[in-house]
Amino acid sequence: MRQWVCWDDGELVSAGEYTRSHVSTLSGMPLHLEKAFLIHLAEIFMQRYESREIKFPLVISDSDEVNRKRTKHFYRRLFCQTEDGMGITQEFITHASESLTWWLEMSHESVLFADGGKPHNSDPAYDTLTILDDGEGNVRLRVVQAKATRANTSQNASEAIAKFADLELGLYDADLSSSLELIQQRGVIPGIDVGELLFDVANRRYRIVIVHGREDNDFHVLGGFANRISGPVERRSAVLVKIDFDLLWSSLGEIIYDKLV
Repeated sequence: MRQWVCWDDGELVSAGEYTRSHVSTLSGMPLHLEKAFLIHLAEIFMQRYESREIKFPLVISDSDEVNRKRTKHFYRRLFCQTEDGMGITQEFITHASESLTWWLEMSHESVLFADGGKPHNSDPAYDTLTILDDGEGNVRLRVVQAKATRANTSQNASEAIAKFADLELGLYDADLSSSLELIQQRGVIPGIDVGELLFDVANRRYRIVIVHGREDNDFHVLGGFANRISGPVERRSAVLVKIDFDLLWSSLGEIIYDKLV
């Protein structure tokens, strides 16, 4: 999956005691100029929005098969009329950033499965649940939040950590249990009792993916991470994705809207 982007293994940030990785394109061009990747992301976006099982490799289907969900009516919450024509809504940006986050999670070799939830997700403390191999034969759960923000990274990161802390304390155990049991029922990882991961709190991992439009890509926004989520550093991580906040989403929107009837 790294034919378009790459990310480092993560540097240790002493303030917050977490690892921080940066995502960049292999070509060095801005992400919105990687047309092949945008087409790939568009199909992931649409398959997730239509609640279809995502298959790899992906291209936008030009099949003659009728897809009754791939319509402007079905997608009406994601697009709006503007003075310049058709525009995208905040709900579009939210679903797009969550789709990008899901793709980044699934692109890691250690990941066994990643569940991106349902459209317009209302889960209180996570957007993606990732089940991974820790390299020592143990199966672990990583709880991931996607934060798409033009520049207000500190507030968004603080909100994510607060939700993680509530989850760590067990305030959302019923929500998390339901999500894990649904994954278990789908039978996507034979031989693994996904539901049992609810109780492995000490080894649970937390990640924030920040898709941002700031000029710099080297900022410290998670100083309180270790205070809210204790334990070894591998429990806490952040991934920074620097984008042109307007052009990426509008370019992706154009591709998707063009495929709707």
